[in-house]
Amino acid sequence: MLKLCCSTTCEEENSGRSDDLKLSASDSDTLIEGLQALFNHSSGSERIRLLTLAPPSWGRKTIVDFFRCTQHQARAAIELRLTDGILAFPVS
Repeated sequence: MLKLCCSTTCEEENSGRSDDLKLSASDSDTLIEGLQALFNHSSGSERIRLLTLAPPSWGRKTIVDFFRCTQHQARAAIELRLTDGILAFPVS
């Protein structure tokens, strides 16, 4: 993907990340499988927290299909990510 931006913006967005790090398809699959396994072994509130890691472009249906979670969990995760950010703790 080609990304156009000024050098200041790119440096801020990439801080702490190495552009030299390229994941193989196998490594990427392993990370995804690990995230799905962690989700499957987590409690209810931790599941919602993990679902906030889903890409912002994903809607509720995509989250449900990918993680095999409930509509309620997906909706709660989207709301949590929008209000409190990624990996925020849900309030009971």
